[in-house]
Amino acid sequence: NSLPGRCPPSCSCYFSLRQQTLLSALLFSTGVWILGIWMRRQMLKLLLSYHGWMFEPHGKTSFSTKAWVALVKVMSGRHPLLYSFQTSLPKLPVPRVEDTIQRYLESVQPLMDKEGFEQMGRLARDFQQQVAPRLQRFLVLKSWWATNY
Repeated sequence: NSLPGRCPPSCSCYFSLRQQTLLSALLFSTGVWILGIWMRRQMLKLLLSYHGWMFEPHGKTSFSTKAWVALVKVMSGRHPLLYSFQTSLPKLPVPRVEDTIQRYLESVQPLMDKEGFEQMGRLARDFQQQVAPRLQRFLVLKSWWATNY
């Protein structure tokens, strides 16, 4: 099907059979290695979202918590570095605009006089009604792919 002197669609004219085999093995093993890392991170993310240990009475550890601790130790390895599993932590939700504005107003209230605080409250309400919904949508979209939104 190919013209004389031209290479067929495969890469056989560039690599020998042995080189093709080595390249295939290298690509396959790299894919398996990356898949293993991804699965380990997903498993750690799932394990680190367990909060049952916080609600147990002191000194009485349940079997599920003991199993959880053992699995976390196995999945995290022998000597993990400080930020080794930063990507394995569960994602935090994007905070609501209302909550953020409320916390902001509570934090600046002691620093302002009454008139300035009332002015800041009006500005915060205007921001919440006009600009914030659009920015919040962008922030939610960014949180889907970025870890530092």
